[in-house]
Formats: sequence, C-alpha cells, structure tokens
Amino acid sequence: INKIKNSIEQKIKCRPALKKFYEEDQELVYSILHKHSNYDEVIWSLYGNTNRKFIHKQLKLALIEISKLDTSLTWACMKIFKRYKSQFDLRKKRSSYIASNLNM
Repeated sequence: INKIKNSIEQKIKCRPALKKFYEEDQELVYSILHKHSNYDEVIWSLYGNTNRKFIHKQLKLALIEISKLDTSLTWACMKIFKRYKSQFDLRKKRSSYIASNLNM
C-alpha cells in the first residue's frame, strides 16, 4: 500500500492546483481496485448477468478487504460504495451496450 500511496502523492504534486479529482484516500482505494486487482474484469462481467444485490455484495466484499489492508481507508471505502451504488443503473446500461456491440 505504501508504494501505491507514494505513487498517488507524486501524481497529485504534478497536477495543476485546480485539478483535484478525489481525496487522496479515495484515490488510493480507486487505484487498488482498478490498477492492482481484477476488479474491472470481474465486475463488468457481473453487470451483464447479475442482480443489483449480488453486485453490491461483491463490491462491498472487495472494499472490506481493502479496508482490512489499511483501516484508515474505511471511510473512503464507504464513500466509494455509496457512489458506485448510486451509479448502478448507468453501469448496468453501459455493460449491456458493450456486450451487445461485442456480439455483433
């Protein structure tokens, strides 16, 4: 986790002052999810075939594992879960669009 934190700190230093994406702890969680795990492969496949509760449960389990790595990330994990939960319909729609275009 420390290597990922250092990498994020370096990226933040190089960004223009007005261009802030998320709080540093949230960026760390996003980085772990999207760059250092198989989250993207797994979750997008689930959106196409699975119901809301199951997907939310899987996401919650992944975020719990991240918060176990560093308990200071728990709040960031909760914020991210809330954000992803609210974006469920959009992500499911995107997934079905991608799947239908791949099957053409």
